[in-house]
Parts: sequence; structure tokens; C-alpha cells
Amino acid sequence: MRGVDLYTVLAAGGHSPESIRHLCSLAGVSENALRASNSYLPIKIVWRVFSANVAYLKDSLSGLGGQQLFTGATELMTARAMQEPTFSKAIVAFASASNAIASELEVRVVRRHGDMRLSLVFRNNMTTARQIFLEVVALFWHCTFCWLIGELAPVVRVSTSSSRGGVGYHLMGSFGCPVVFKGSGIELVYGKDVLARAIAPPPLSNWRSDVILIVEDLIHAIREDVDRGGVVEYTQRALLNGVTDQNTIAASAGMSVATLRRRLADVGTSFRAIKEDELAAQAMLLIHQGKTIDEIAEQLGYSEPRSFRRAFQRRFGESPSEYRSRFHIIP
Repeated sequence: MRGVDLYTVLAAGGHSPESIRHLCSLAGVSENALRASNSYLPIKIVWRVFSANVAYLKDSLSGLGGQQLFTGATELMTARAMQEPTFSKAIVAFASASNAIASELEVRVVRRHGDMRLSLVFRNNMTTARQIFLEVVALFWHCTFCWLIGELAPVVRVSTSSSRGGVGYHLMGSFGCPVVFKGSGIELVYGKDVLARAIAPPPLSNWRSDVILIVEDLIHAIREDVDRGGVVEYTQRALLNGVTDQNTIAASAGMSVATLRRRLADVGTSFRAIKEDELAAQAMLLIHQGKTIDEIAEQLGYSEPRSFRRAFQRRFGESPSEYRSRFHIIP
């Protein structure tokens, strides 16, 4: 997660600069790391700061709700889920407990085409800080569900707000599945293969420490994925998920930008070359789908339509409009 995103959550929760400084000291984190837009914090550090913040405010909603939510709320929801026999029923019980305990959150579970979809959103006024908060909550809820069955549960797809663009990928990429940026709130989709798995959790007293270990397992799985499928494939997949920032992609893979560049160079390519190839392919597809230049530029992450037109001209030797006219495509 970007340090500045974490700072946004803390500031929205009512902290003053002095109390944020004190909180960073409690969590063992540099305050400067929370202010830099290009600084990415390891997920374990994010959890440490969130936990310290909840304890400091005595509020499981980190000061973002209209009223405080007692600090043992998630543990109580987990205890309720532990009483169910299967993964799917445990998620339903967990969601039901959340709706009963945290009235400001709306948690829904829907079965569709054999999948199970868990969504969570604040009932009123979905601010940027609340959206970022829910991204962290969703990750640790997922780790709790994994803890219930004693293994990493595969996620088919995860969705976060369209306003988060590529910056939310560092955290959402930890699920190891496609990330969709649309609407608001969070949605996790679990496939039918995991839904019937039996619940066999350790004692509840182990939950908090075990969840941190599961987070580390997720990160390790991503690094194994990069090693197994190759850094080129990982970069391509991130670009297909709408992430065009090199810093974000490197951080989500648990490496520095320099390491990402070196590993791409080792196989005879570069981030820019891969990015141009993927964006060109996506641009062609969107043009043939009848999208306007403005829509394509926004979807592909260009700062303005003019930047997209220049990139297209450089790559194909003609403007998007000329290409569209040549194939008689009407937007």
C-alpha cells in the first residue's frame, strides 16, 4: 500500500499531525514513509499500523464511522464463523455477524453461477479514506477465511473502486487474482471448488498471530508466481488489470523498481516495451468495440486523450481516427 494512502485513512479518522507521529512511533514506522506518494509499505507494516490505530482509538472502524465500534468486533465475527461446518456457510455467518455488529457497513453474500460473492461497503458516503480502509479490511477478512480452512483459499476475482485506478493494485494484487476497478466498495469472488471445504480452525486465541502468517504466505505465493510464470507474464497481467505504474507493479511483486528492470532486461525486454505492447493491443480492441478516444484514454490510464493519440501515432504510424476510418468503425 502507498504510504500516502495509509496517511489518508489516519487523517480522516480524526488524527492530528502530532497524533499520527505518535502512532507511527508506536508502530515502528517512519512518518516520512506515510507522506511520500511513491513510497510503498509492506502489507505486514500496514497491518501493524492499522492494529496500532484501532488500539489507540479503541475503534475497529479506525475513526471512520459515525460511532465507535468496539475493538474485538472482528474476533467476535470470526468466533461466529467458526461454528459453521463449511467455508461457504462460515462466510455467510461472518457477514451476518458483521451486519449485526457494525451497522455502518453493509456486507452482502450472493451465490451466482456456482460462485460466492462477498461485498462490503459503507452504507453512506463512500469517501476515499473509507474505500482504502475497506481494501485493508477485505484482505484481512480473506486471510481469516483462509485460517478457518487451514489453507490459502483461491479468489476468482476482486473488485475495488474505479476511483482507485492502478494505485489500489499493490494491496489488491495480494489476492493473486484479476483485479477489477469499478463502482465503489469491495467485492471478493470465490469459486465453487472452495465453498464446500470443511472448517477446521485452530483455537481462537491463535487467530490474530496466525492471520499475519497467512498474509506472509500470500506474499510468498505471489513471489513464487513471478518466479514460476516469469516476470514478463506477471507484468503483462498487471497491465491487463489496468495498472500502468511501474512502481506499483514492482511493489506488488515484492521487489524494487531496479530489480524489476534488471529482471526484464535479463530476458531481453523492458517495462516500456511490454507496456506499449499491452496498451496497443488493448487500444485496438477498444477501438473495434466502438469506444471513443476519451473513453479509451481514460480506461488505459493516460492523463489526457492527447497523450493517447500521440502514443498511438508513434506505434502505428497513423492516428486513432485515421485507423478507425480505414476500417469504417463508428464510435
